[in-house]
Amino acid sequence: MRFRLGPSLWIVGVIALFSASAAHAWVIFADDWSSGYWNALDHKRASGGSNPAGVPWAISQMQTNAAGLAVSTLEGGFAPRKGSHAMQFTWYRSSFNPSDSNNTRKAHLFTDWEYLYKTDRWYGFSMFLPSATNGMADDSEWELLTQWQSRRDVGAGEMSRIPPAAILHKDNRLVFKWYYDENVLSFPGSQILGGQIEVGPADKDVWIDWLIRIRWDPDGNGILEINRKNSGGSWVRYIKQYGVAIGYNDISDPQLGIGIYKYDAEKRYNEAGNTSTGSDYYRRRIYFDEVTIATTANEAKP
Repeated sequence: MRFRLGPSLWIVGVIALFSASAAHAWVIFADDWSSGYWNALDHKRASGGSNPAGVPWAISQMQTNAAGLAVSTLEGGFAPRKGSHAMQFTWYRSSFNPSDSNNTRKAHLFTDWEYLYKTDRWYGFSMFLPSATNGMADDSEWELLTQWQSRRDVGAGEMSRIPPAAILHKDNRLVFKWYYDENVLSFPGSQILGGQIEVGPADKDVWIDWLIRIRWDPDGNGILEINRKNSGGSWVRYIKQYGVAIGYNDISDPQLGIGIYKYDAEKRYNEAGNTSTGSDYYRRRIYFDEVTIATTANEAKP
């Protein structure tokens, strides 16, 4: 039997998380940009700032050469969450071109796929949303901050699909949304909304820590758990649910992507033109730090 959450169902509770350390923890991926660099092996657009000294991410989709930078000081004079550097993503409205349907909408890094199916993973990371108008001030245009993207079966003719899971930002809201599809080959419209939950306010000028568990399973035997720290420093659990349908029937479970994805940018472009005139901002900027993928909560927790 498949468990399915409606768009408005969400669960909140203050919890104490994971005090014991696992004896055989396995960290699959980790980056805190302590090298002072970011690095990607494949650049879908601009590559400025990428340096082999950094931890290798699989793919970058940087709108411009200024879109990605490992920095020691955040906008407003704030410090990285931990260590010497954090990853800064910047998206410019003036560099958006609707004729490029994807790459000019993004300042994004993606991990590689594991080429494993129905894995159980813990994802830990921290994000920082500057309050400045041209940072991440409230905006009525949806933008995607974190996504788990699927690997389509290109050889079989499978087309690109919406991410099976994502954290989205709009106004002062953060929303987690997920989809599933049992079909071996997805087709337009075959992805089904699994659920959508509010995961707290989009707090500005503070580090927001996340700890998310996903057991990927489109057949309805998955697990979804979302935890984040509140403004007082306590962990809050928004959902912990077994028997969830989440993900697609692919040769690999999703890769993690972080940054800014202004997938709705064409709407604003058509309304106001590709300038700051008539727009809420000309630039968007966000920071990430302490990104980890692991098989245990303790290893992934920021």
